[in-house]
Amino acid sequence: MTDWHGGLALKSRQLLALLLTVGRDGISSERAAHFLWGGDQPASAPQMVRCHVMKLRSTLGRNRQWIKHCGATGYRLEARDGEVDAWVFERLLHQAQRSLDRGAPAKALQHLEAATALWRGDFALRDVCTIVELEAEAARLEELKSQAEELAIEAHLLQGNAHGIIPRLMSLVIRHPLREVFLRQLMLALSATGRHIEAAATYQKARKQFIEQVGMEPSTATARVHEGILQGEHWRKLMPRPLTSVLRAEFDTYPGIPFARAS
Repeated sequence: MTDWHGGLALKSRQLLALLLTVGRDGISSERAAHFLWGGDQPASAPQMVRCHVMKLRSTLGRNRQWIKHCGATGYRLEARDGEVDAWVFERLLHQAQRSLDRGAPAKALQHLEAATALWRGDFALRDVCTIVELEAEAARLEELKSQAEELAIEAHLLQGNAHGIIPRLMSLVIRHPLREVFLRQLMLALSATGRHIEAAATYQKARKQFIEQVGMEPSTATARVHEGILQGEHWRKLMPRPLTSVLRAEFDTYPGIPFARAS
């Protein structure tokens, strides 16, 4: 559901994004109108929501039945499994986490490659997130994308591919200078390839940046990796499991944030 909605008006695309975000919890027409127009909504806003629903159904064509009524005036999206990229992405991400937990980094990488291939660029909901709730959902998805990157690097490290991921890690540390997982992973990768001095220097450079930008030292976990490198410990002993964790208790029931239940 990523390429077919380009001809829809902004409000229709935003309504679609809201339906995708709330999942099977659904959203009432009144609540949808509040999100779409805020305090400046016209008197006919609920009727306009229905018009946008009709446009969405028309665009969906043979899949128009995905948008169903719920509650007295609400709607929900019931797409088939595998049809919504965001939901598939999260499922693959959790499968990758479980594969790593089971000691299967190669399988984890397969899941992660399939997950990241679903993205179009680096930003989620870019053309519709002028609504606060959609901006929040976009931030959540982008955070999960960063966690997917962390998991992929962890899998590469476990497979002995430290040399191959160093260029990518250097780029990530520059793009996300305060994200300590990438910093620790770069230090570990450098140490794994015998570049211990560079690993220690990477920590010192980041520490200086942390103090200057936020007035804080790196975390205990990051300092521990640095200390271990200075003491000559093997990099695998400095690699905690898990380096990252993306498991959510509610994922096994259904993705989506119930911020706007239908009434």
